[in-house]
Amino acid sequence: LAAMLAACDWKKLGSDLSARAVQSAIGISGLYDLAPIMRSPYLQNDLRLTAAQVQRCSPVNFKAPRTRFVAVCGGAESDEFLRQNALIEKSWGKRAVAVREALGQHNHFSVLEALITSSERLYALASAEIFGS
Repeated sequence: LAAMLAACDWKKLGSDLSARAVQSAIGISGLYDLAPIMRSPYLQNDLRLTAAQVQRCSPVNFKAPRTRFVAVCGGAESDEFLRQNALIEKSWGKRAVAVREALGQHNHFSVLEALITSSERLYALASAEIFGS
């Protein structure tokens, strides 16, 4: 969702909106390519994604935003989350993806705790994005 907000063409949605309505965004354990979900029976049975929906809703298929994007995931997450994290940088480039990191021994759940723990790297990244510090 953060990647979709970053890549949104806000002017297209409303002429009164700023082209840079979102100045920066942090994707935490993001799914940027939804194609693997279509090949995952236990998810696809419920979601029933079509190829067109996957194409339209996968941020890797979007034009790289001018918005600064930070992509992080836990270092102890599955290979797929690590792949997704690298894929957004490969797709959008280093200009758009200012930071891409796998954070220590965090898993898919504990990585969010790092967002509120002042001694953690993710806390520092978020503070820099919000407060410019």
